[in-house]
Amino acid sequence: MKTENRPITLGEHPDFKLIPEEVGVEDTLIIHLTGMIDTYNADFFRIQISKVIDEGYVNIIIDATAATYMTSAGIGAFAALMRAVRRKGGSLIIFGIPKKIFEVFKLLGFASFFHFCNTREEALRSVNIESPPADVFPVTLTCPVCFRRLEATKPGRFGCPSCKTPLSVNNGGEMELG
Repeated sequence: MKTENRPITLGEHPDFKLIPEEVGVEDTLIIHLTGMIDTYNADFFRIQISKVIDEGYVNIIIDATAATYMTSAGIGAFAALMRAVRRKGGSLIIFGIPKKIFEVFKLLGFASFFHFCNTREEALRSVNIESPPADVFPVTLTCPVCFRRLEATKPGRFGCPSCKTPLSVNNGGEMELG
């Protein structure tokens, strides 16, 4: 549990920036990722994220909209982050990931292990303790792989008709891969 309400500062790297943003929800932090994570800087990323967890943030939302490149080492760093927050009862949510980076997750078989959201609002709802409204269906969603607009009339599993990516929609109308 987060011990006190104070801003957290993360170190900078020439290849990427991590900009923390408190959202007013206890134990939750958005980290805006700008730039690239690769073999040469993945350890620096891990060290910076460890600071976040040490400060008591266990629900971490990564804003990947400005990410430009990620190798398997970067995905490994994300996997380490996910393990660390899950051990503390938290979660890792990634939103706005560029298609070319998501393809790396998919190619390496990691796409189904992470919780991806399309928007900041979806990601924030994912960590909110309040129940979503009961009347969410039908809901219009966007495939995170091919970006086709989809309509779900009820919760369940289905495949995108364009790219065949397996998707699931929960009772709150939120889509996940798998």
